[in-house]
Amino acid sequence: LEVGKVAFEQLKRKDLSYFELSTEGVSEEVVKLGFLDHVQATSAQQGDQYGFRHLTVQEYLAALYACKRLLKSGSDIVGLVEELGCGREAGHLNTFWVFVSGLIDSSLRDCLFRKVVGAPEEKPAFPDMSP
Repeated sequence: LEVGKVAFEQLKRKDLSYFELSTEGVSEEVVKLGFLDHVQATSAQQGDQYGFRHLTVQEYLAALYACKRLLKSGSDIVGLVEELGCGREAGHLNTFWVFVSGLIDSSLRDCLFRKVVGAPEEKPAFPDMSP
């Protein structure tokens, strides 16, 4: 999932620019999947440049990478929120967080919601609507 790492790192830096495959460790096979746009090298560039076909594709791949990283490392979602930030200062990550919340299990989703939205620790009580 090398392209996910590139997507994640670029979102983290608010960098939406094009990159060279060789410098980012992305294989040519990923290009064939259709997630990246290709831009021919100009005289000022060293090699061909690639970028994500759409921001939403980048955000999804970044979220997928982040969730896989959480599973592998055993770290918690709070660490990811602290690493990336949330709220107004990280508004560019809104769609990323939506994708993350869809990829994680419900207990982590509740924790993510509390951290991002700033909700209290306890869940609100819902009235009993049964007949």
